[in-house]
Amino acid sequence: MSVTIKDVAKHANVSIATVSRVMNNVESVNMAVRSRVLHSMEELNFRPNRMAQSLKRNTTNTIGVIITNLNNPFFMEITSEIEKVVASAGYSILITAVGDSAKKEYDSLTMMAEKRVDGIIIASSGNNEDYLSELRDNGIPVVIIDRKSFSHRFDSVYIDKMKAMMLINQYLFLKGHQRIALVTGAKNLSTNFDRYLGYIRSYYNSGIPVDENLVCYGSFSEEYGREALKNIMEMENRPTAIVSGSVLITEGILKEAAKAGIRIPEDISLISFGDIQMSELIQPRLTYIESKQGEIGYRAAQILLNKMKNEATNIIESVLETEIVEGTSVADITTK
Repeated sequence: MSVTIKDVAKHANVSIATVSRVMNNVESVNMAVRSRVLHSMEELNFRPNRMAQSLKRNTTNTIGVIITNLNNPFFMEITSEIEKVVASAGYSILITAVGDSAKKEYDSLTMMAEKRVDGIIIASSGNNEDYLSELRDNGIPVVIIDRKSFSHRFDSVYIDKMKAMMLINQYLFLKGHQRIALVTGAKNLSTNFDRYLGYIRSYYNSGIPVDENLVCYGSFSEEYGREALKNIMEMENRPTAIVSGSVLITEGILKEAAKAGIRIPEDISLISFGDIQMSELIQPRLTYIESKQGEIGYRAAQILLNKMKNEATNIIESVLETEIVEGTSVADITTK
C-alpha cells in the first residue's frame, strides 16, 4: 500500500494540514517543522508529485466522476444528471468506470488529480478513503454517491439501503413469503452490508426464522443474475421470493427465467432495487424499490459545486427516502 499524507504527518508528528502546507510551499511554516516534514517524506519514500497539491494551482473547469459500470442504467442516469447540473455552471465531466476494483479506483483518482480536476464525485469502494482525504485536504472536494463512507468523513448522497431492505422484506412477509433470497453484489461493499443488516433485522423484528444461506453475494452484473437464479432453482428447499440488489442482476434473472421457462411470479416472486429499462413493455410488470438515481446525481452535483465555491464547510450526508413501486412480479401466497 502506498504511503499517504497521513503517514507522513504521523511520522513527522505534525498535522495533515501542516504537511499539506509544506507540500504547497506555504511560507508561514516554521523552517524546523518544514525540515522535519521533508525528512519524513524522504524516509517514507513519499511521492508528492502524484498528489493533487502539485497540480491545484489553477482550475480546469472539469469534474471527475468515478463509477463502477458505464453500462449500468443506474449509474448512467446519475452521471447524466451530474453532467446536466455542472454544465449549467460551466464545467465538463471526466468519467471512468472501475468495477469494484480498489486498485483501478486508486489509479483513476491519481489520474484525475494529475489532470487537475476541480472536484470528484465517486461511487467509492471504501478502500481508498485515506487517499480521498489527501485529495480533499489538497483542495479537491469529494462527494461519495450511492455508497456511504465507512468513516463518515465525506460529503455523500445515497439511499438508506438498510431501511429499504427492511421495507422490502416487510412487504414480502405480508404477502406470505418467509424464505427470501437476497441476490446482490460484492460482500465487502458498504451498500451490501447495509442490505444484509436490513435483511437480518427484518427477520428479527418479525420473529420469522432466518436462513443466512439465502444471502447470495456476487457482482452487480447480468451474468451473476443468471447464475444466481440457476442456483436458487436447484435448491432443495428453495425460497419463494428473490430480492435483486441491482437492475443488472434483475435483467439477468429475467432473461434466465425466460430461457429456462421459469414463471414469475407463479414459480418464484421477484422484487428489485431499481426498475429495468422499457419496463412497461415487459410482463410481469416489475415490483421495485425506487432508486432515486436522478435525485442522487442532482444533489451530489449541487453539493460539489457549493464546496468548490467554499460555500459549505460542514460534512453533508444526504440520505434519501424511498418507496416500493408495486407491479405484478410478486405473488400473494398467504392462502397457500
